[in-house]
Amino acid sequence: MNLRELVAVTMVAVLLPACGRLGMGDQVCEDSVGEPTPANVLAAQAVPTARYTPCFRATGIGWDDIDFAAESGSAGIAVEHGTETFLSAVVTASCDVSGARRVMSGHTDIQKYIDVEQTDSDISILVLPVTTRQLSYSHALAERWNETGLRGRRLLLRVDADVTAPAATRIERARASHRYMWIIDELDMAENTLEMRAENLDPMTRLTAEEALDYIEDNVDTVVETYRGRWFFVFEGGCITYTFDVEGAMATSVAAAATSNLGFYPAYQLRQGD
Repeated sequence: MNLRELVAVTMVAVLLPACGRLGMGDQVCEDSVGEPTPANVLAAQAVPTARYTPCFRATGIGWDDIDFAAESGSAGIAVEHGTETFLSAVVTASCDVSGARRVMSGHTDIQKYIDVEQTDSDISILVLPVTTRQLSYSHALAERWNETGLRGRRLLLRVDADVTAPAATRIERARASHRYMWIIDELDMAENTLEMRAENLDPMTRLTAEEALDYIEDNVDTVVETYRGRWFFVFEGGCITYTFDVEGAMATSVAAAATSNLGFYPAYQLRQGD
């Protein structure tokens, strides 16, 4: 079956408009095109010269929703956290890489250019009381340290005062958007301590606030608070542009996550024999 036949079957089967919301599996990365999905076919049709189109291998923490859109001249996927799009990958026939820096792509037939800014800003800490009994202690802790400095950067402590949901649910919900969490239980309140959680760190329990801040100070140079800009992947007949707009905990890891979770679907194989 050639590309024209695949497109006809796809449009009849799924009745997609120019822009449609699809599940992650519909943009799945495959080394061959033996069983192309509706999104793979529509993307290949949208930019008929492009050797590759964007696709997903997996998703990551905070990747809450995936959108797909295709129209004549462009096709791509957008990743949302909450209601905000923080990463998109769009294929077009060409792109302007002036001002971007060329780097290794890891592919013999793809050139990669980057034009990004990453900034260190305020150090945000969420203070999370387990129950209402720890609310007053949590507010006092936040008031004590809020707006103080750490290596020239401002500490911003916010208390999660909505304790109606179970603590485990609130912790999981906050994990994607807060690099540091200070969790307060009954024993912490009695002993003037806290539990600290951070990305890629086992929980550290019964710390004083000073001990927790010492740890943050020792590791603050690795913290990226914003990651914004574009990556360009240039290849025969097209270009895929990744656009980043990330704040908070995911900013440190989004570049690595994009590299591992996104890929290049061999759309040119759909056109062989067309």
